[in-house]
Amino acid sequence: MNNTRHCRNARRGLAPLELVLCLPVLLFVLALMVDTGSKSSWKLRGVVAARDAAWRSRWGRGGNLPNPASWPQPAALNAGAAGPNRRLAKEDLDHPVVRGPQFGSLLVDRERLDPTRGGWVGRSQRVWTPPLLPKLGAAAMDQEHPLLDGKWQYSQMGIPSTYWRRIPYLYTLPQAPAGLKAAFQLAVTAIQTAPFRSDLDVLDRDEEIRAWYGAYHNFHPQVGRFCESDRDRVAENQQSALIRRIQGDRIPRPRRGLPGMMTRFFISMYSQQRNQLLAQITKIEAGEATGAIAALQAQAGQLQAKIDLLNGYLRMLPN
Repeated sequence: MNNTRHCRNARRGLAPLELVLCLPVLLFVLALMVDTGSKSSWKLRGVVAARDAAWRSRWGRGGNLPNPASWPQPAALNAGAAGPNRRLAKEDLDHPVVRGPQFGSLLVDRERLDPTRGGWVGRSQRVWTPPLLPKLGAAAMDQEHPLLDGKWQYSQMGIPSTYWRRIPYLYTLPQAPAGLKAAFQLAVTAIQTAPFRSDLDVLDRDEEIRAWYGAYHNFHPQVGRFCESDRDRVAENQQSALIRRIQGDRIPRPRRGLPGMMTRFFISMYSQQRNQLLAQITKIEAGEATGAIAALQAQAGQLQAKIDLLNGYLRMLPN
């Protein structure tokens, strides 16, 4: 019993002493915990800020969004173009159509649709100092957020608008021989300065059509869209087909060439004008305006003569 009491008396005051001895260690561990949490928090915040800098500075945006709240003054946010991403240099993406260097007779702009380009990276830089143990030394907390921003939109490719074809910007098209260019220019000049130029106005600048419909009608046969660089194939599939449409050859329905189409158009227009005149005549009561009725009947007769003449010409066209 005495020994137990002696042991208890011998340990009096040891608990406060142990607390005094352990307190610096506990405070040091607590400070490390606070500093570690602070560093992790600022590291995560730097990642978010770098991502924000990358997305707000990508193509199509001005990068003028405000910095995150409470972002420290000495810290920096910026974004810029990244270097080529070699991980995107896949063989499946290296097709001759888009990467060249040559596809058939076309020279391909290999750099235009390069999948490894178009990268954008946002950066955040901050020097972090431990809040509780500054003697441990400051640490640089630089974060980056890469972003693939190459979408090959028309503005990024230097194309004026969506109505412009992208082919001339992707490929170097074969150039026509100088002699062919000169011959084409001479042909255009000959047409524009030909003495029979006014006779061709009916194709797209007929004043009679404009007076009735309020606008010109274009009778020129149009070439459809095609993608072909072989001259012989273009001549066979496009030029020959255009000539056949003008002449009306090899078409099941008769008189479908350009002369027949224009003839039927004018017959329809004159018929509309004649019907309008006849409708005006029926609205005028007999005996009230004899002179007006006679004038309208004369105009209707002239239109009927034109219609009969055009119908006769239409019957002369080959089936």
